[in-house]
Amino acid sequence: MMKILFTESSPDIGGQELQALAQMTALQKQGHSVLLACREKSKIAHEARTIGHDVTFIPFRNSL
Repeated sequence: MMKILFTESSPDIGGQELQALAQMTALQKQGHSVLLACREKSKIAHEARTIGHDVTFIPFRNSL
């Protein structure tokens, strides 16, 4: 089993973020531990938690 960290700085959700969620789900089904590090109020944070993934919040310098 691997521990895998995904990071995403975008506050919105689009193709890249949806792909990350799909990869996280597939890896978790294979027995790996996945964690998403993202902005606190991002749309991907909400989606990841809805699916059941672990999420941690970090600030990104490129935030508006």
